[in-house]
Amino acid sequence: MSPTRPALGPHALRQLDTTLGAASGLTADITLASDVVTVVTQYVFGAVARELAEQEAQRRTGQTEQQWRASVGSYIKEVVASGQYPQFARRVVEAEDHSFQELFDFGLDCLLDGLAGRAAGGAVRP
Repeated sequence: MSPTRPALGPHALRQLDTTLGAASGLTADITLASDVVTVVTQYVFGAVARELAEQEAQRRTGQTEQQWRASVGSYIKEVVASGQYPQFARRVVEAEDHSFQELFDFGLDCLLDGLAGRAAGGAVRP
């Protein structure tokens, strides 16, 4: 599916029909099933866009993410030492860095858990 207007050819319709069928396993409400497909698709497109943006930054600058981090390291140390951004400092000092795949899996798990909870509880429509 496209992030814009959907394609309506036979392959796109077959894919949509298949994904709606999978989402219908969560709920008999076709509106909710359609919303589930849309939300998951939007999540995937967003995650892919972020990863592609990183790849484009690497291509444009010639620096890997690790090289870029090294190049801004002294600035980040100054920011942390300033005490002006305590939550950012905590993130830099204490937080683990996860790969795109780990973040994608975590986000998708959270999203699916929330959608399953909504479906099980008879989702409140906006």
